[in-house]
Amino acid sequence: MAVVRAEMAGKVLEVCVAEGDAVGEDQDLVIIESMKMQIPVGSPEEGTVKKVFVTPEQFLNEGDPIVELAWVSRARNADVGPGVSPRDAQKMQIPVGSPEEGTVKKVFVTPEQFLNEGDPIVELA
Repeated sequence: MAVVRAEMAGKVLEVCVAEGDAVGEDQDLVIIESMKMQIPVGSPEEGTVKKVFVTPEQFLNEGDPIVELAWVSRARNADVGPGVSPRDAQKMQIPVGSPEEGTVKKVFVTPEQFLNEGDPIVELA
């Protein structure tokens, strides 16, 4: 998964996609108004919209999440912004949040271990 983030502050004028939509590279995801200009935010790569974080008229700060995508290229499935190459995305440190509260019962990974999508990381009690 990847989160496309706002590159500048502004107001969301239009949300162009919905959860579950297939998107092509450079397809508009949202239109933002900033400094009296309408600025489209396009998909950096082909994929599927997993989550839309914004609504029309919502104000965004730089770095705020806009949409979460599952990209066709698995190397890009990281929390990155537009313009990051697949090679650079593979080198990034990506914080992973817990889906629920709990105490760590078991850790399944070690530093530098390669993970595939769906691999267990920790078990919570």
